[in-house]
Amino acid sequence: MPTRPRRRIGLAIAATVAALWMWNAAPARAVTPDGEAALALPVPPGKALVYLVRPSEFGPTVPIQVVVNHQSIGATLAQTFFVIEAAPGELRLESRADNTAELVFTAEAGQRYWVLQDARVGVLSATTGLQLAPQFLGREGVEESRLVRHVKL
Repeated sequence: MPTRPRRRIGLAIAATVAALWMWNAAPARAVTPDGEAALALPVPPGKALVYLVRPSEFGPTVPIQVVVNHQSIGATLAQTFFVIEAAPGELRLESRADNTAELVFTAEAGQRYWVLQDARVGVLSATTGLQLAPQFLGREGVEESRLVRHVKL
């Protein structure tokens, strides 16, 4: 009978080793050349850098229009981003799909801002949202995405 407890311990150890091996064998996130280059950009003197990122993989072919200070700058697709050089002051970002999401904030010279664009895609509709994000989330989104355009306002 002493073999049963040993067998359970052996199975538990084998399961733990297998789980650790699978966790370590998981592929690392792929950093895109666009993302790496964008993150290395210096903040221009007297300007702010805004990264507007659509990190979601959902709705890869559904474009969502982006408007900055009432000027259309293009559209995002899944896992794409814009780099926007903005003068200090009020910055108005809009994301347009079947709805319009708006984010207004005050940009300060020398600062970087991270804006995440949500995309919820259904069968016949797409809705969107915008939110300021912490640096770690914004950087991760940029690292894994392609650049749509570098905009200088």
